[in-house]
Amino acid sequence: PIADRVTMPFVSVLSDGRKRRSYTFSEAVLLGWAPNGGMFWPESVPHLDPATLREWAALPYASLCAELLKLFISGDKEMTASDIDSICHGTFERFGSASTVEVRPLSVPSAAGRSSSGGFDDGYHVCELWHGPTLAFKDLGMAVLARTLGHLLRKRGERLTLLVGTSGDTGSAAMEAMRGMGDVVRMVVLYPLQGYSAITPTQEAQMAAVPPGEPHIHLVGVEGSSDELDVPMEACFRDADFRTSHGLGTVNSVNIVRLLVQAANFIYAYLCVRPSASGDVEFAIPCGAAGQLASGLLAVALGLPARLIGGTNRNDALHRVLSGGLLRPSRAKKTVSPSMDIQMPYNLWRILYFASRGDGAAVRRWRSDLAAGALRLPGDIVL
Repeated sequence: PIADRVTMPFVSVLSDGRKRRSYTFSEAVLLGWAPNGGMFWPESVPHLDPATLREWAALPYASLCAELLKLFISGDKEMTASDIDSICHGTFERFGSASTVEVRPLSVPSAAGRSSSGGFDDGYHVCELWHGPTLAFKDLGMAVLARTLGHLLRKRGERLTLLVGTSGDTGSAAMEAMRGMGDVVRMVVLYPLQGYSAITPTQEAQMAAVPPGEPHIHLVGVEGSSDELDVPMEACFRDADFRTSHGLGTVNSVNIVRLLVQAANFIYAYLCVRPSASGDVEFAIPCGAAGQLASGLLAVALGLPARLIGGTNRNDALHRVLSGGLLRPSRAKKTVSPSMDIQMPYNLWRILYFASRGDGAAVRRWRSDLAAGALRLPGDIVL
């Protein structure tokens, strides 16, 4: 059997108790943020048994992505399995690799000083997620999200204003994905100007090259860091009246489609290395806003036999809070990896929701503590 086919609604990570409202896949996609200001997470997660994983090992990337998304649309009257197939199978035509995602063995020095390529049965491998139009991993989830939004908005006869914050890569990936969608989308992209961040001239040029031919896309440079521009954005989404009157949505890693597609990345990479679905795999994950790490946790929750190793640069807030249990607001430091220059990884709340076994009240309390000056986690949550 593929997996248990039951309704899989989404809930806010800030909600708890019997009065907790659940949302369909389509509702969660269009909302982006939950009305109470929290991010979405599946209310319950289906289990992929080894037999299902072995079946999925034979699937190309687009088909595997579609199978995963279909697990979360039960009970959704606006999105069918055939809709998901159409969205995923037409998404990756502009990618530079026929397989969309490539997993390559990595040559590493052996104990004797000779190089060993490893192969797919042992050793180290690199999962190449950069074959999309802007050469960023975010092209994968963004491409699926753009087509999903287009399908839902045209079906509803609605238009959405997408408010996007970027530290470097997200902006260009979002702008590229939303080309030609002016009938249903208006997008405003905020990015930190050079001098306020380590954003590169290439990243800035990628974004500046898009708007002239796409009048529905607007690029705004901000005199502040990536963390600082997130503050007014979150305030916009928390203001229910403002959000409704302007039809706000998001394509940042907050959006549930990004989370699900990135979980598919882990499953696909695992099956490239372990097509028999036997044995564990360790994933080393560079972390900025921690969206990839949250997606990896979802893949583990689905039943993927994996261990996750998160890595940060000098902006090590995620490491400090998960290993030491303490987080205080601080300014981001400039590094050579600007997309990781984030001191408030907002997917932290998803990670803590997972770690607390769905305790939305605790996550809400921890978020309030951080807003008041310091977040201190209990010992059973700290790694």
